[in-house]
Amino acid sequence: MGLAGLAAASAIGAACAALPFAPPATPTPGEATPEPPAATPPAEPAAATPATDQAPVLPPPIVAATPTLTVRQAEATGRVTIGTSQSPIEEPWFTKALSAFSARYPKVSLDQWNIRSGYLEMVASWAAAGKLPDVLFAQLRHTGALAFRKWILSLDDLVKRDAAEISPDDFHPPLAREARAGQKWLALPYDDSVGIIVYDAGALASAGKPKPSEGWTWADLATLARETTQTLREGTKARWGFRWQPEAWMLPALFRSFGAGFATDERSVKLTTDAHTRALQWLAELLAAGFAAKSTDIPADQLGIAIGRVTAEAAGSWSLARYAAVPATVQYDVQVFPRSASSPRASHSAGTGWCLTRDSRNQSAAWELIKHLSSRDTQELMISLPLRNMPSRASAMPLWTAGVKAIGMPANHSAFGIAAAEAQTAEPVAWWLEFADACDDTLPALWEGRIKAAEALAEIEQRTNAGAARYA
Repeated sequence: MGLAGLAAASAIGAACAALPFAPPATPTPGEATPEPPAATPPAEPAAATPATDQAPVLPPPIVAATPTLTVRQAEATGRVTIGTSQSPIEEPWFTKALSAFSARYPKVSLDQWNIRSGYLEMVASWAAAGKLPDVLFAQLRHTGALAFRKWILSLDDLVKRDAAEISPDDFHPPLAREARAGQKWLALPYDDSVGIIVYDAGALASAGKPKPSEGWTWADLATLARETTQTLREGTKARWGFRWQPEAWMLPALFRSFGAGFATDERSVKLTTDAHTRALQWLAELLAAGFAAKSTDIPADQLGIAIGRVTAEAAGSWSLARYAAVPATVQYDVQVFPRSASSPRASHSAGTGWCLTRDSRNQSAAWELIKHLSSRDTQELMISLPLRNMPSRASAMPLWTAGVKAIGMPANHSAFGIAAAEAQTAEPVAWWLEFADACDDTLPALWEGRIKAAEALAEIEQRTNAGAARYA
């Protein structure tokens, strides 16, 4: 959903006041923060204008407001609300993390508002009503849009003040880049979704094919896909050699791996080059030739390797626990993404984090909670122990690595660390959701062979830059 969609969702914001999880109408005791002004729904963006050769007018840099704290850490008290979007699997672990915070700060009461679906729409509604929770969970790539609308506050002064406690250098550098706009912190990173290639080592051994090496190329992957695809006599596929249809957040790394850039500046993209076209055409040709599975070939909730239908598939740290549960007869392993010539590998990651909102009435206690939720101890509890994803902190990686070793596979688990360290991320931009919407609407036609790569890229570029121009 783009920011236009967020603006539309904001129109129902007043209804939030009647919801059972709405914040109280009065400030939390012990806080001097005044009542927030009456909420005004964000204005609907102007209609998109066609892209031209002239770059859009640049709006001012994204700089969120700076919170003013009035209570010292030792005096943290009152009520703190937390907006999250957690699955049932995460909830028991998060309850433990909140209990640990309550043990340290017994005078702070915590109220979690968990929205499992339609989370961004609900955030827009909270914002329109002036009732955002104190602490907001967010995809780091969305924080630019949230900050541009001044829904979240800059954490930069707080991070500098508490640097010795936070250890910001402990965050994986790609996530530290993704959590900052103009070098100012908008969120503290939480978990790290790192892309990786998972392959069926047993199938390769049976076919007499070598395992992919750390230095492999896109040509090597295409050869693997072609040589391991199995077609039955009637023409149906018994096995595809490869499976991947990248989402928007994965594309910048793919482009760079083919020698192409992404954002020409913080306000526009340039996607209509030969290098960009080669990147998407590489995958489109595999799909057209039948060497890569389409989205309709295998249900999205199934691991192609687990059911013996795919030799290699693009996945990531978020699915490691699922691969650990595949039958013991399936011998899988992992490798970093390929590269093209001297360009960097297509290693990519996307993080989540914790933000302090403009409507917080208990900023001091909320900040203590943000530090707690992004701490090594919480990441070990919430991420490393259950192998739910990868932690955003280097200091939480040893426990995660020990867990991976304990389950026995993948053998090449060090590939995750390599990918996390070199992953391509970008600073938050206000127009990211427009770019994601354009990709979601346009790329399926490319994967299905109805349009060419150059046509898809031209459409995505035009729509993204038209959206970016709205923020001038």
